[in-house]
Amino acid sequence: MTLKTPTGELHGKYLKLKHDSIFYRGFIIDESIVMELVIDDILSNYFCEGEKATEINNIVFNTDYVALGGKENMLQSILMQEKFKDFFKNNSTIIQDIAKIRKLRNKLAHLKLQTTDKDVEEYDGETLPYTSSENGKVKPYPIKEEKKRADISLIENTIKTLIYFRKEVLPLRNT
Repeated sequence: MTLKTPTGELHGKYLKLKHDSIFYRGFIIDESIVMELVIDDILSNYFCEGEKATEINNIVFNTDYVALGGKENMLQSILMQEKFKDFFKNNSTIIQDIAKIRKLRNKLAHLKLQTTDKDVEEYDGETLPYTSSENGKVKPYPIKEEKKRADISLIENTIKTLIYFRKEVLPLRNT
């Protein structure tokens, strides 16, 4: 496979396309990491307090031993307990939102940005021309501006909700 970077008058548009893709992917990946760290903090502080919570976080959760999907399952089990029913009732999509973000992060890591002269020429500054490979077939997977905004909003709101749970709800677990 030969990769070619557009030159001449397309070079500036090529750089803009790459920049926009890097920003979108980077934002989602960086915020996914923040979300996972907040989940780690919730889990470790659910099981322990103080230095023990830090220790379990460092030894178990903030490692490669437990994948985000496993942490989702643990968090769901916690949220479904009677003592957290009001929070879960008011934030009933939190687990589905975490799963959407995890799947989006994984999908973005494997999409290929199309940078042929034609793709660069047609780039409108909004729709990122990715392709996806599924079952051995390459197919277009464009991501429009509305989807980028919705994804960013979803992850920001999910993190805010998780932080609220950690700071305001979780400390009440023993009352």
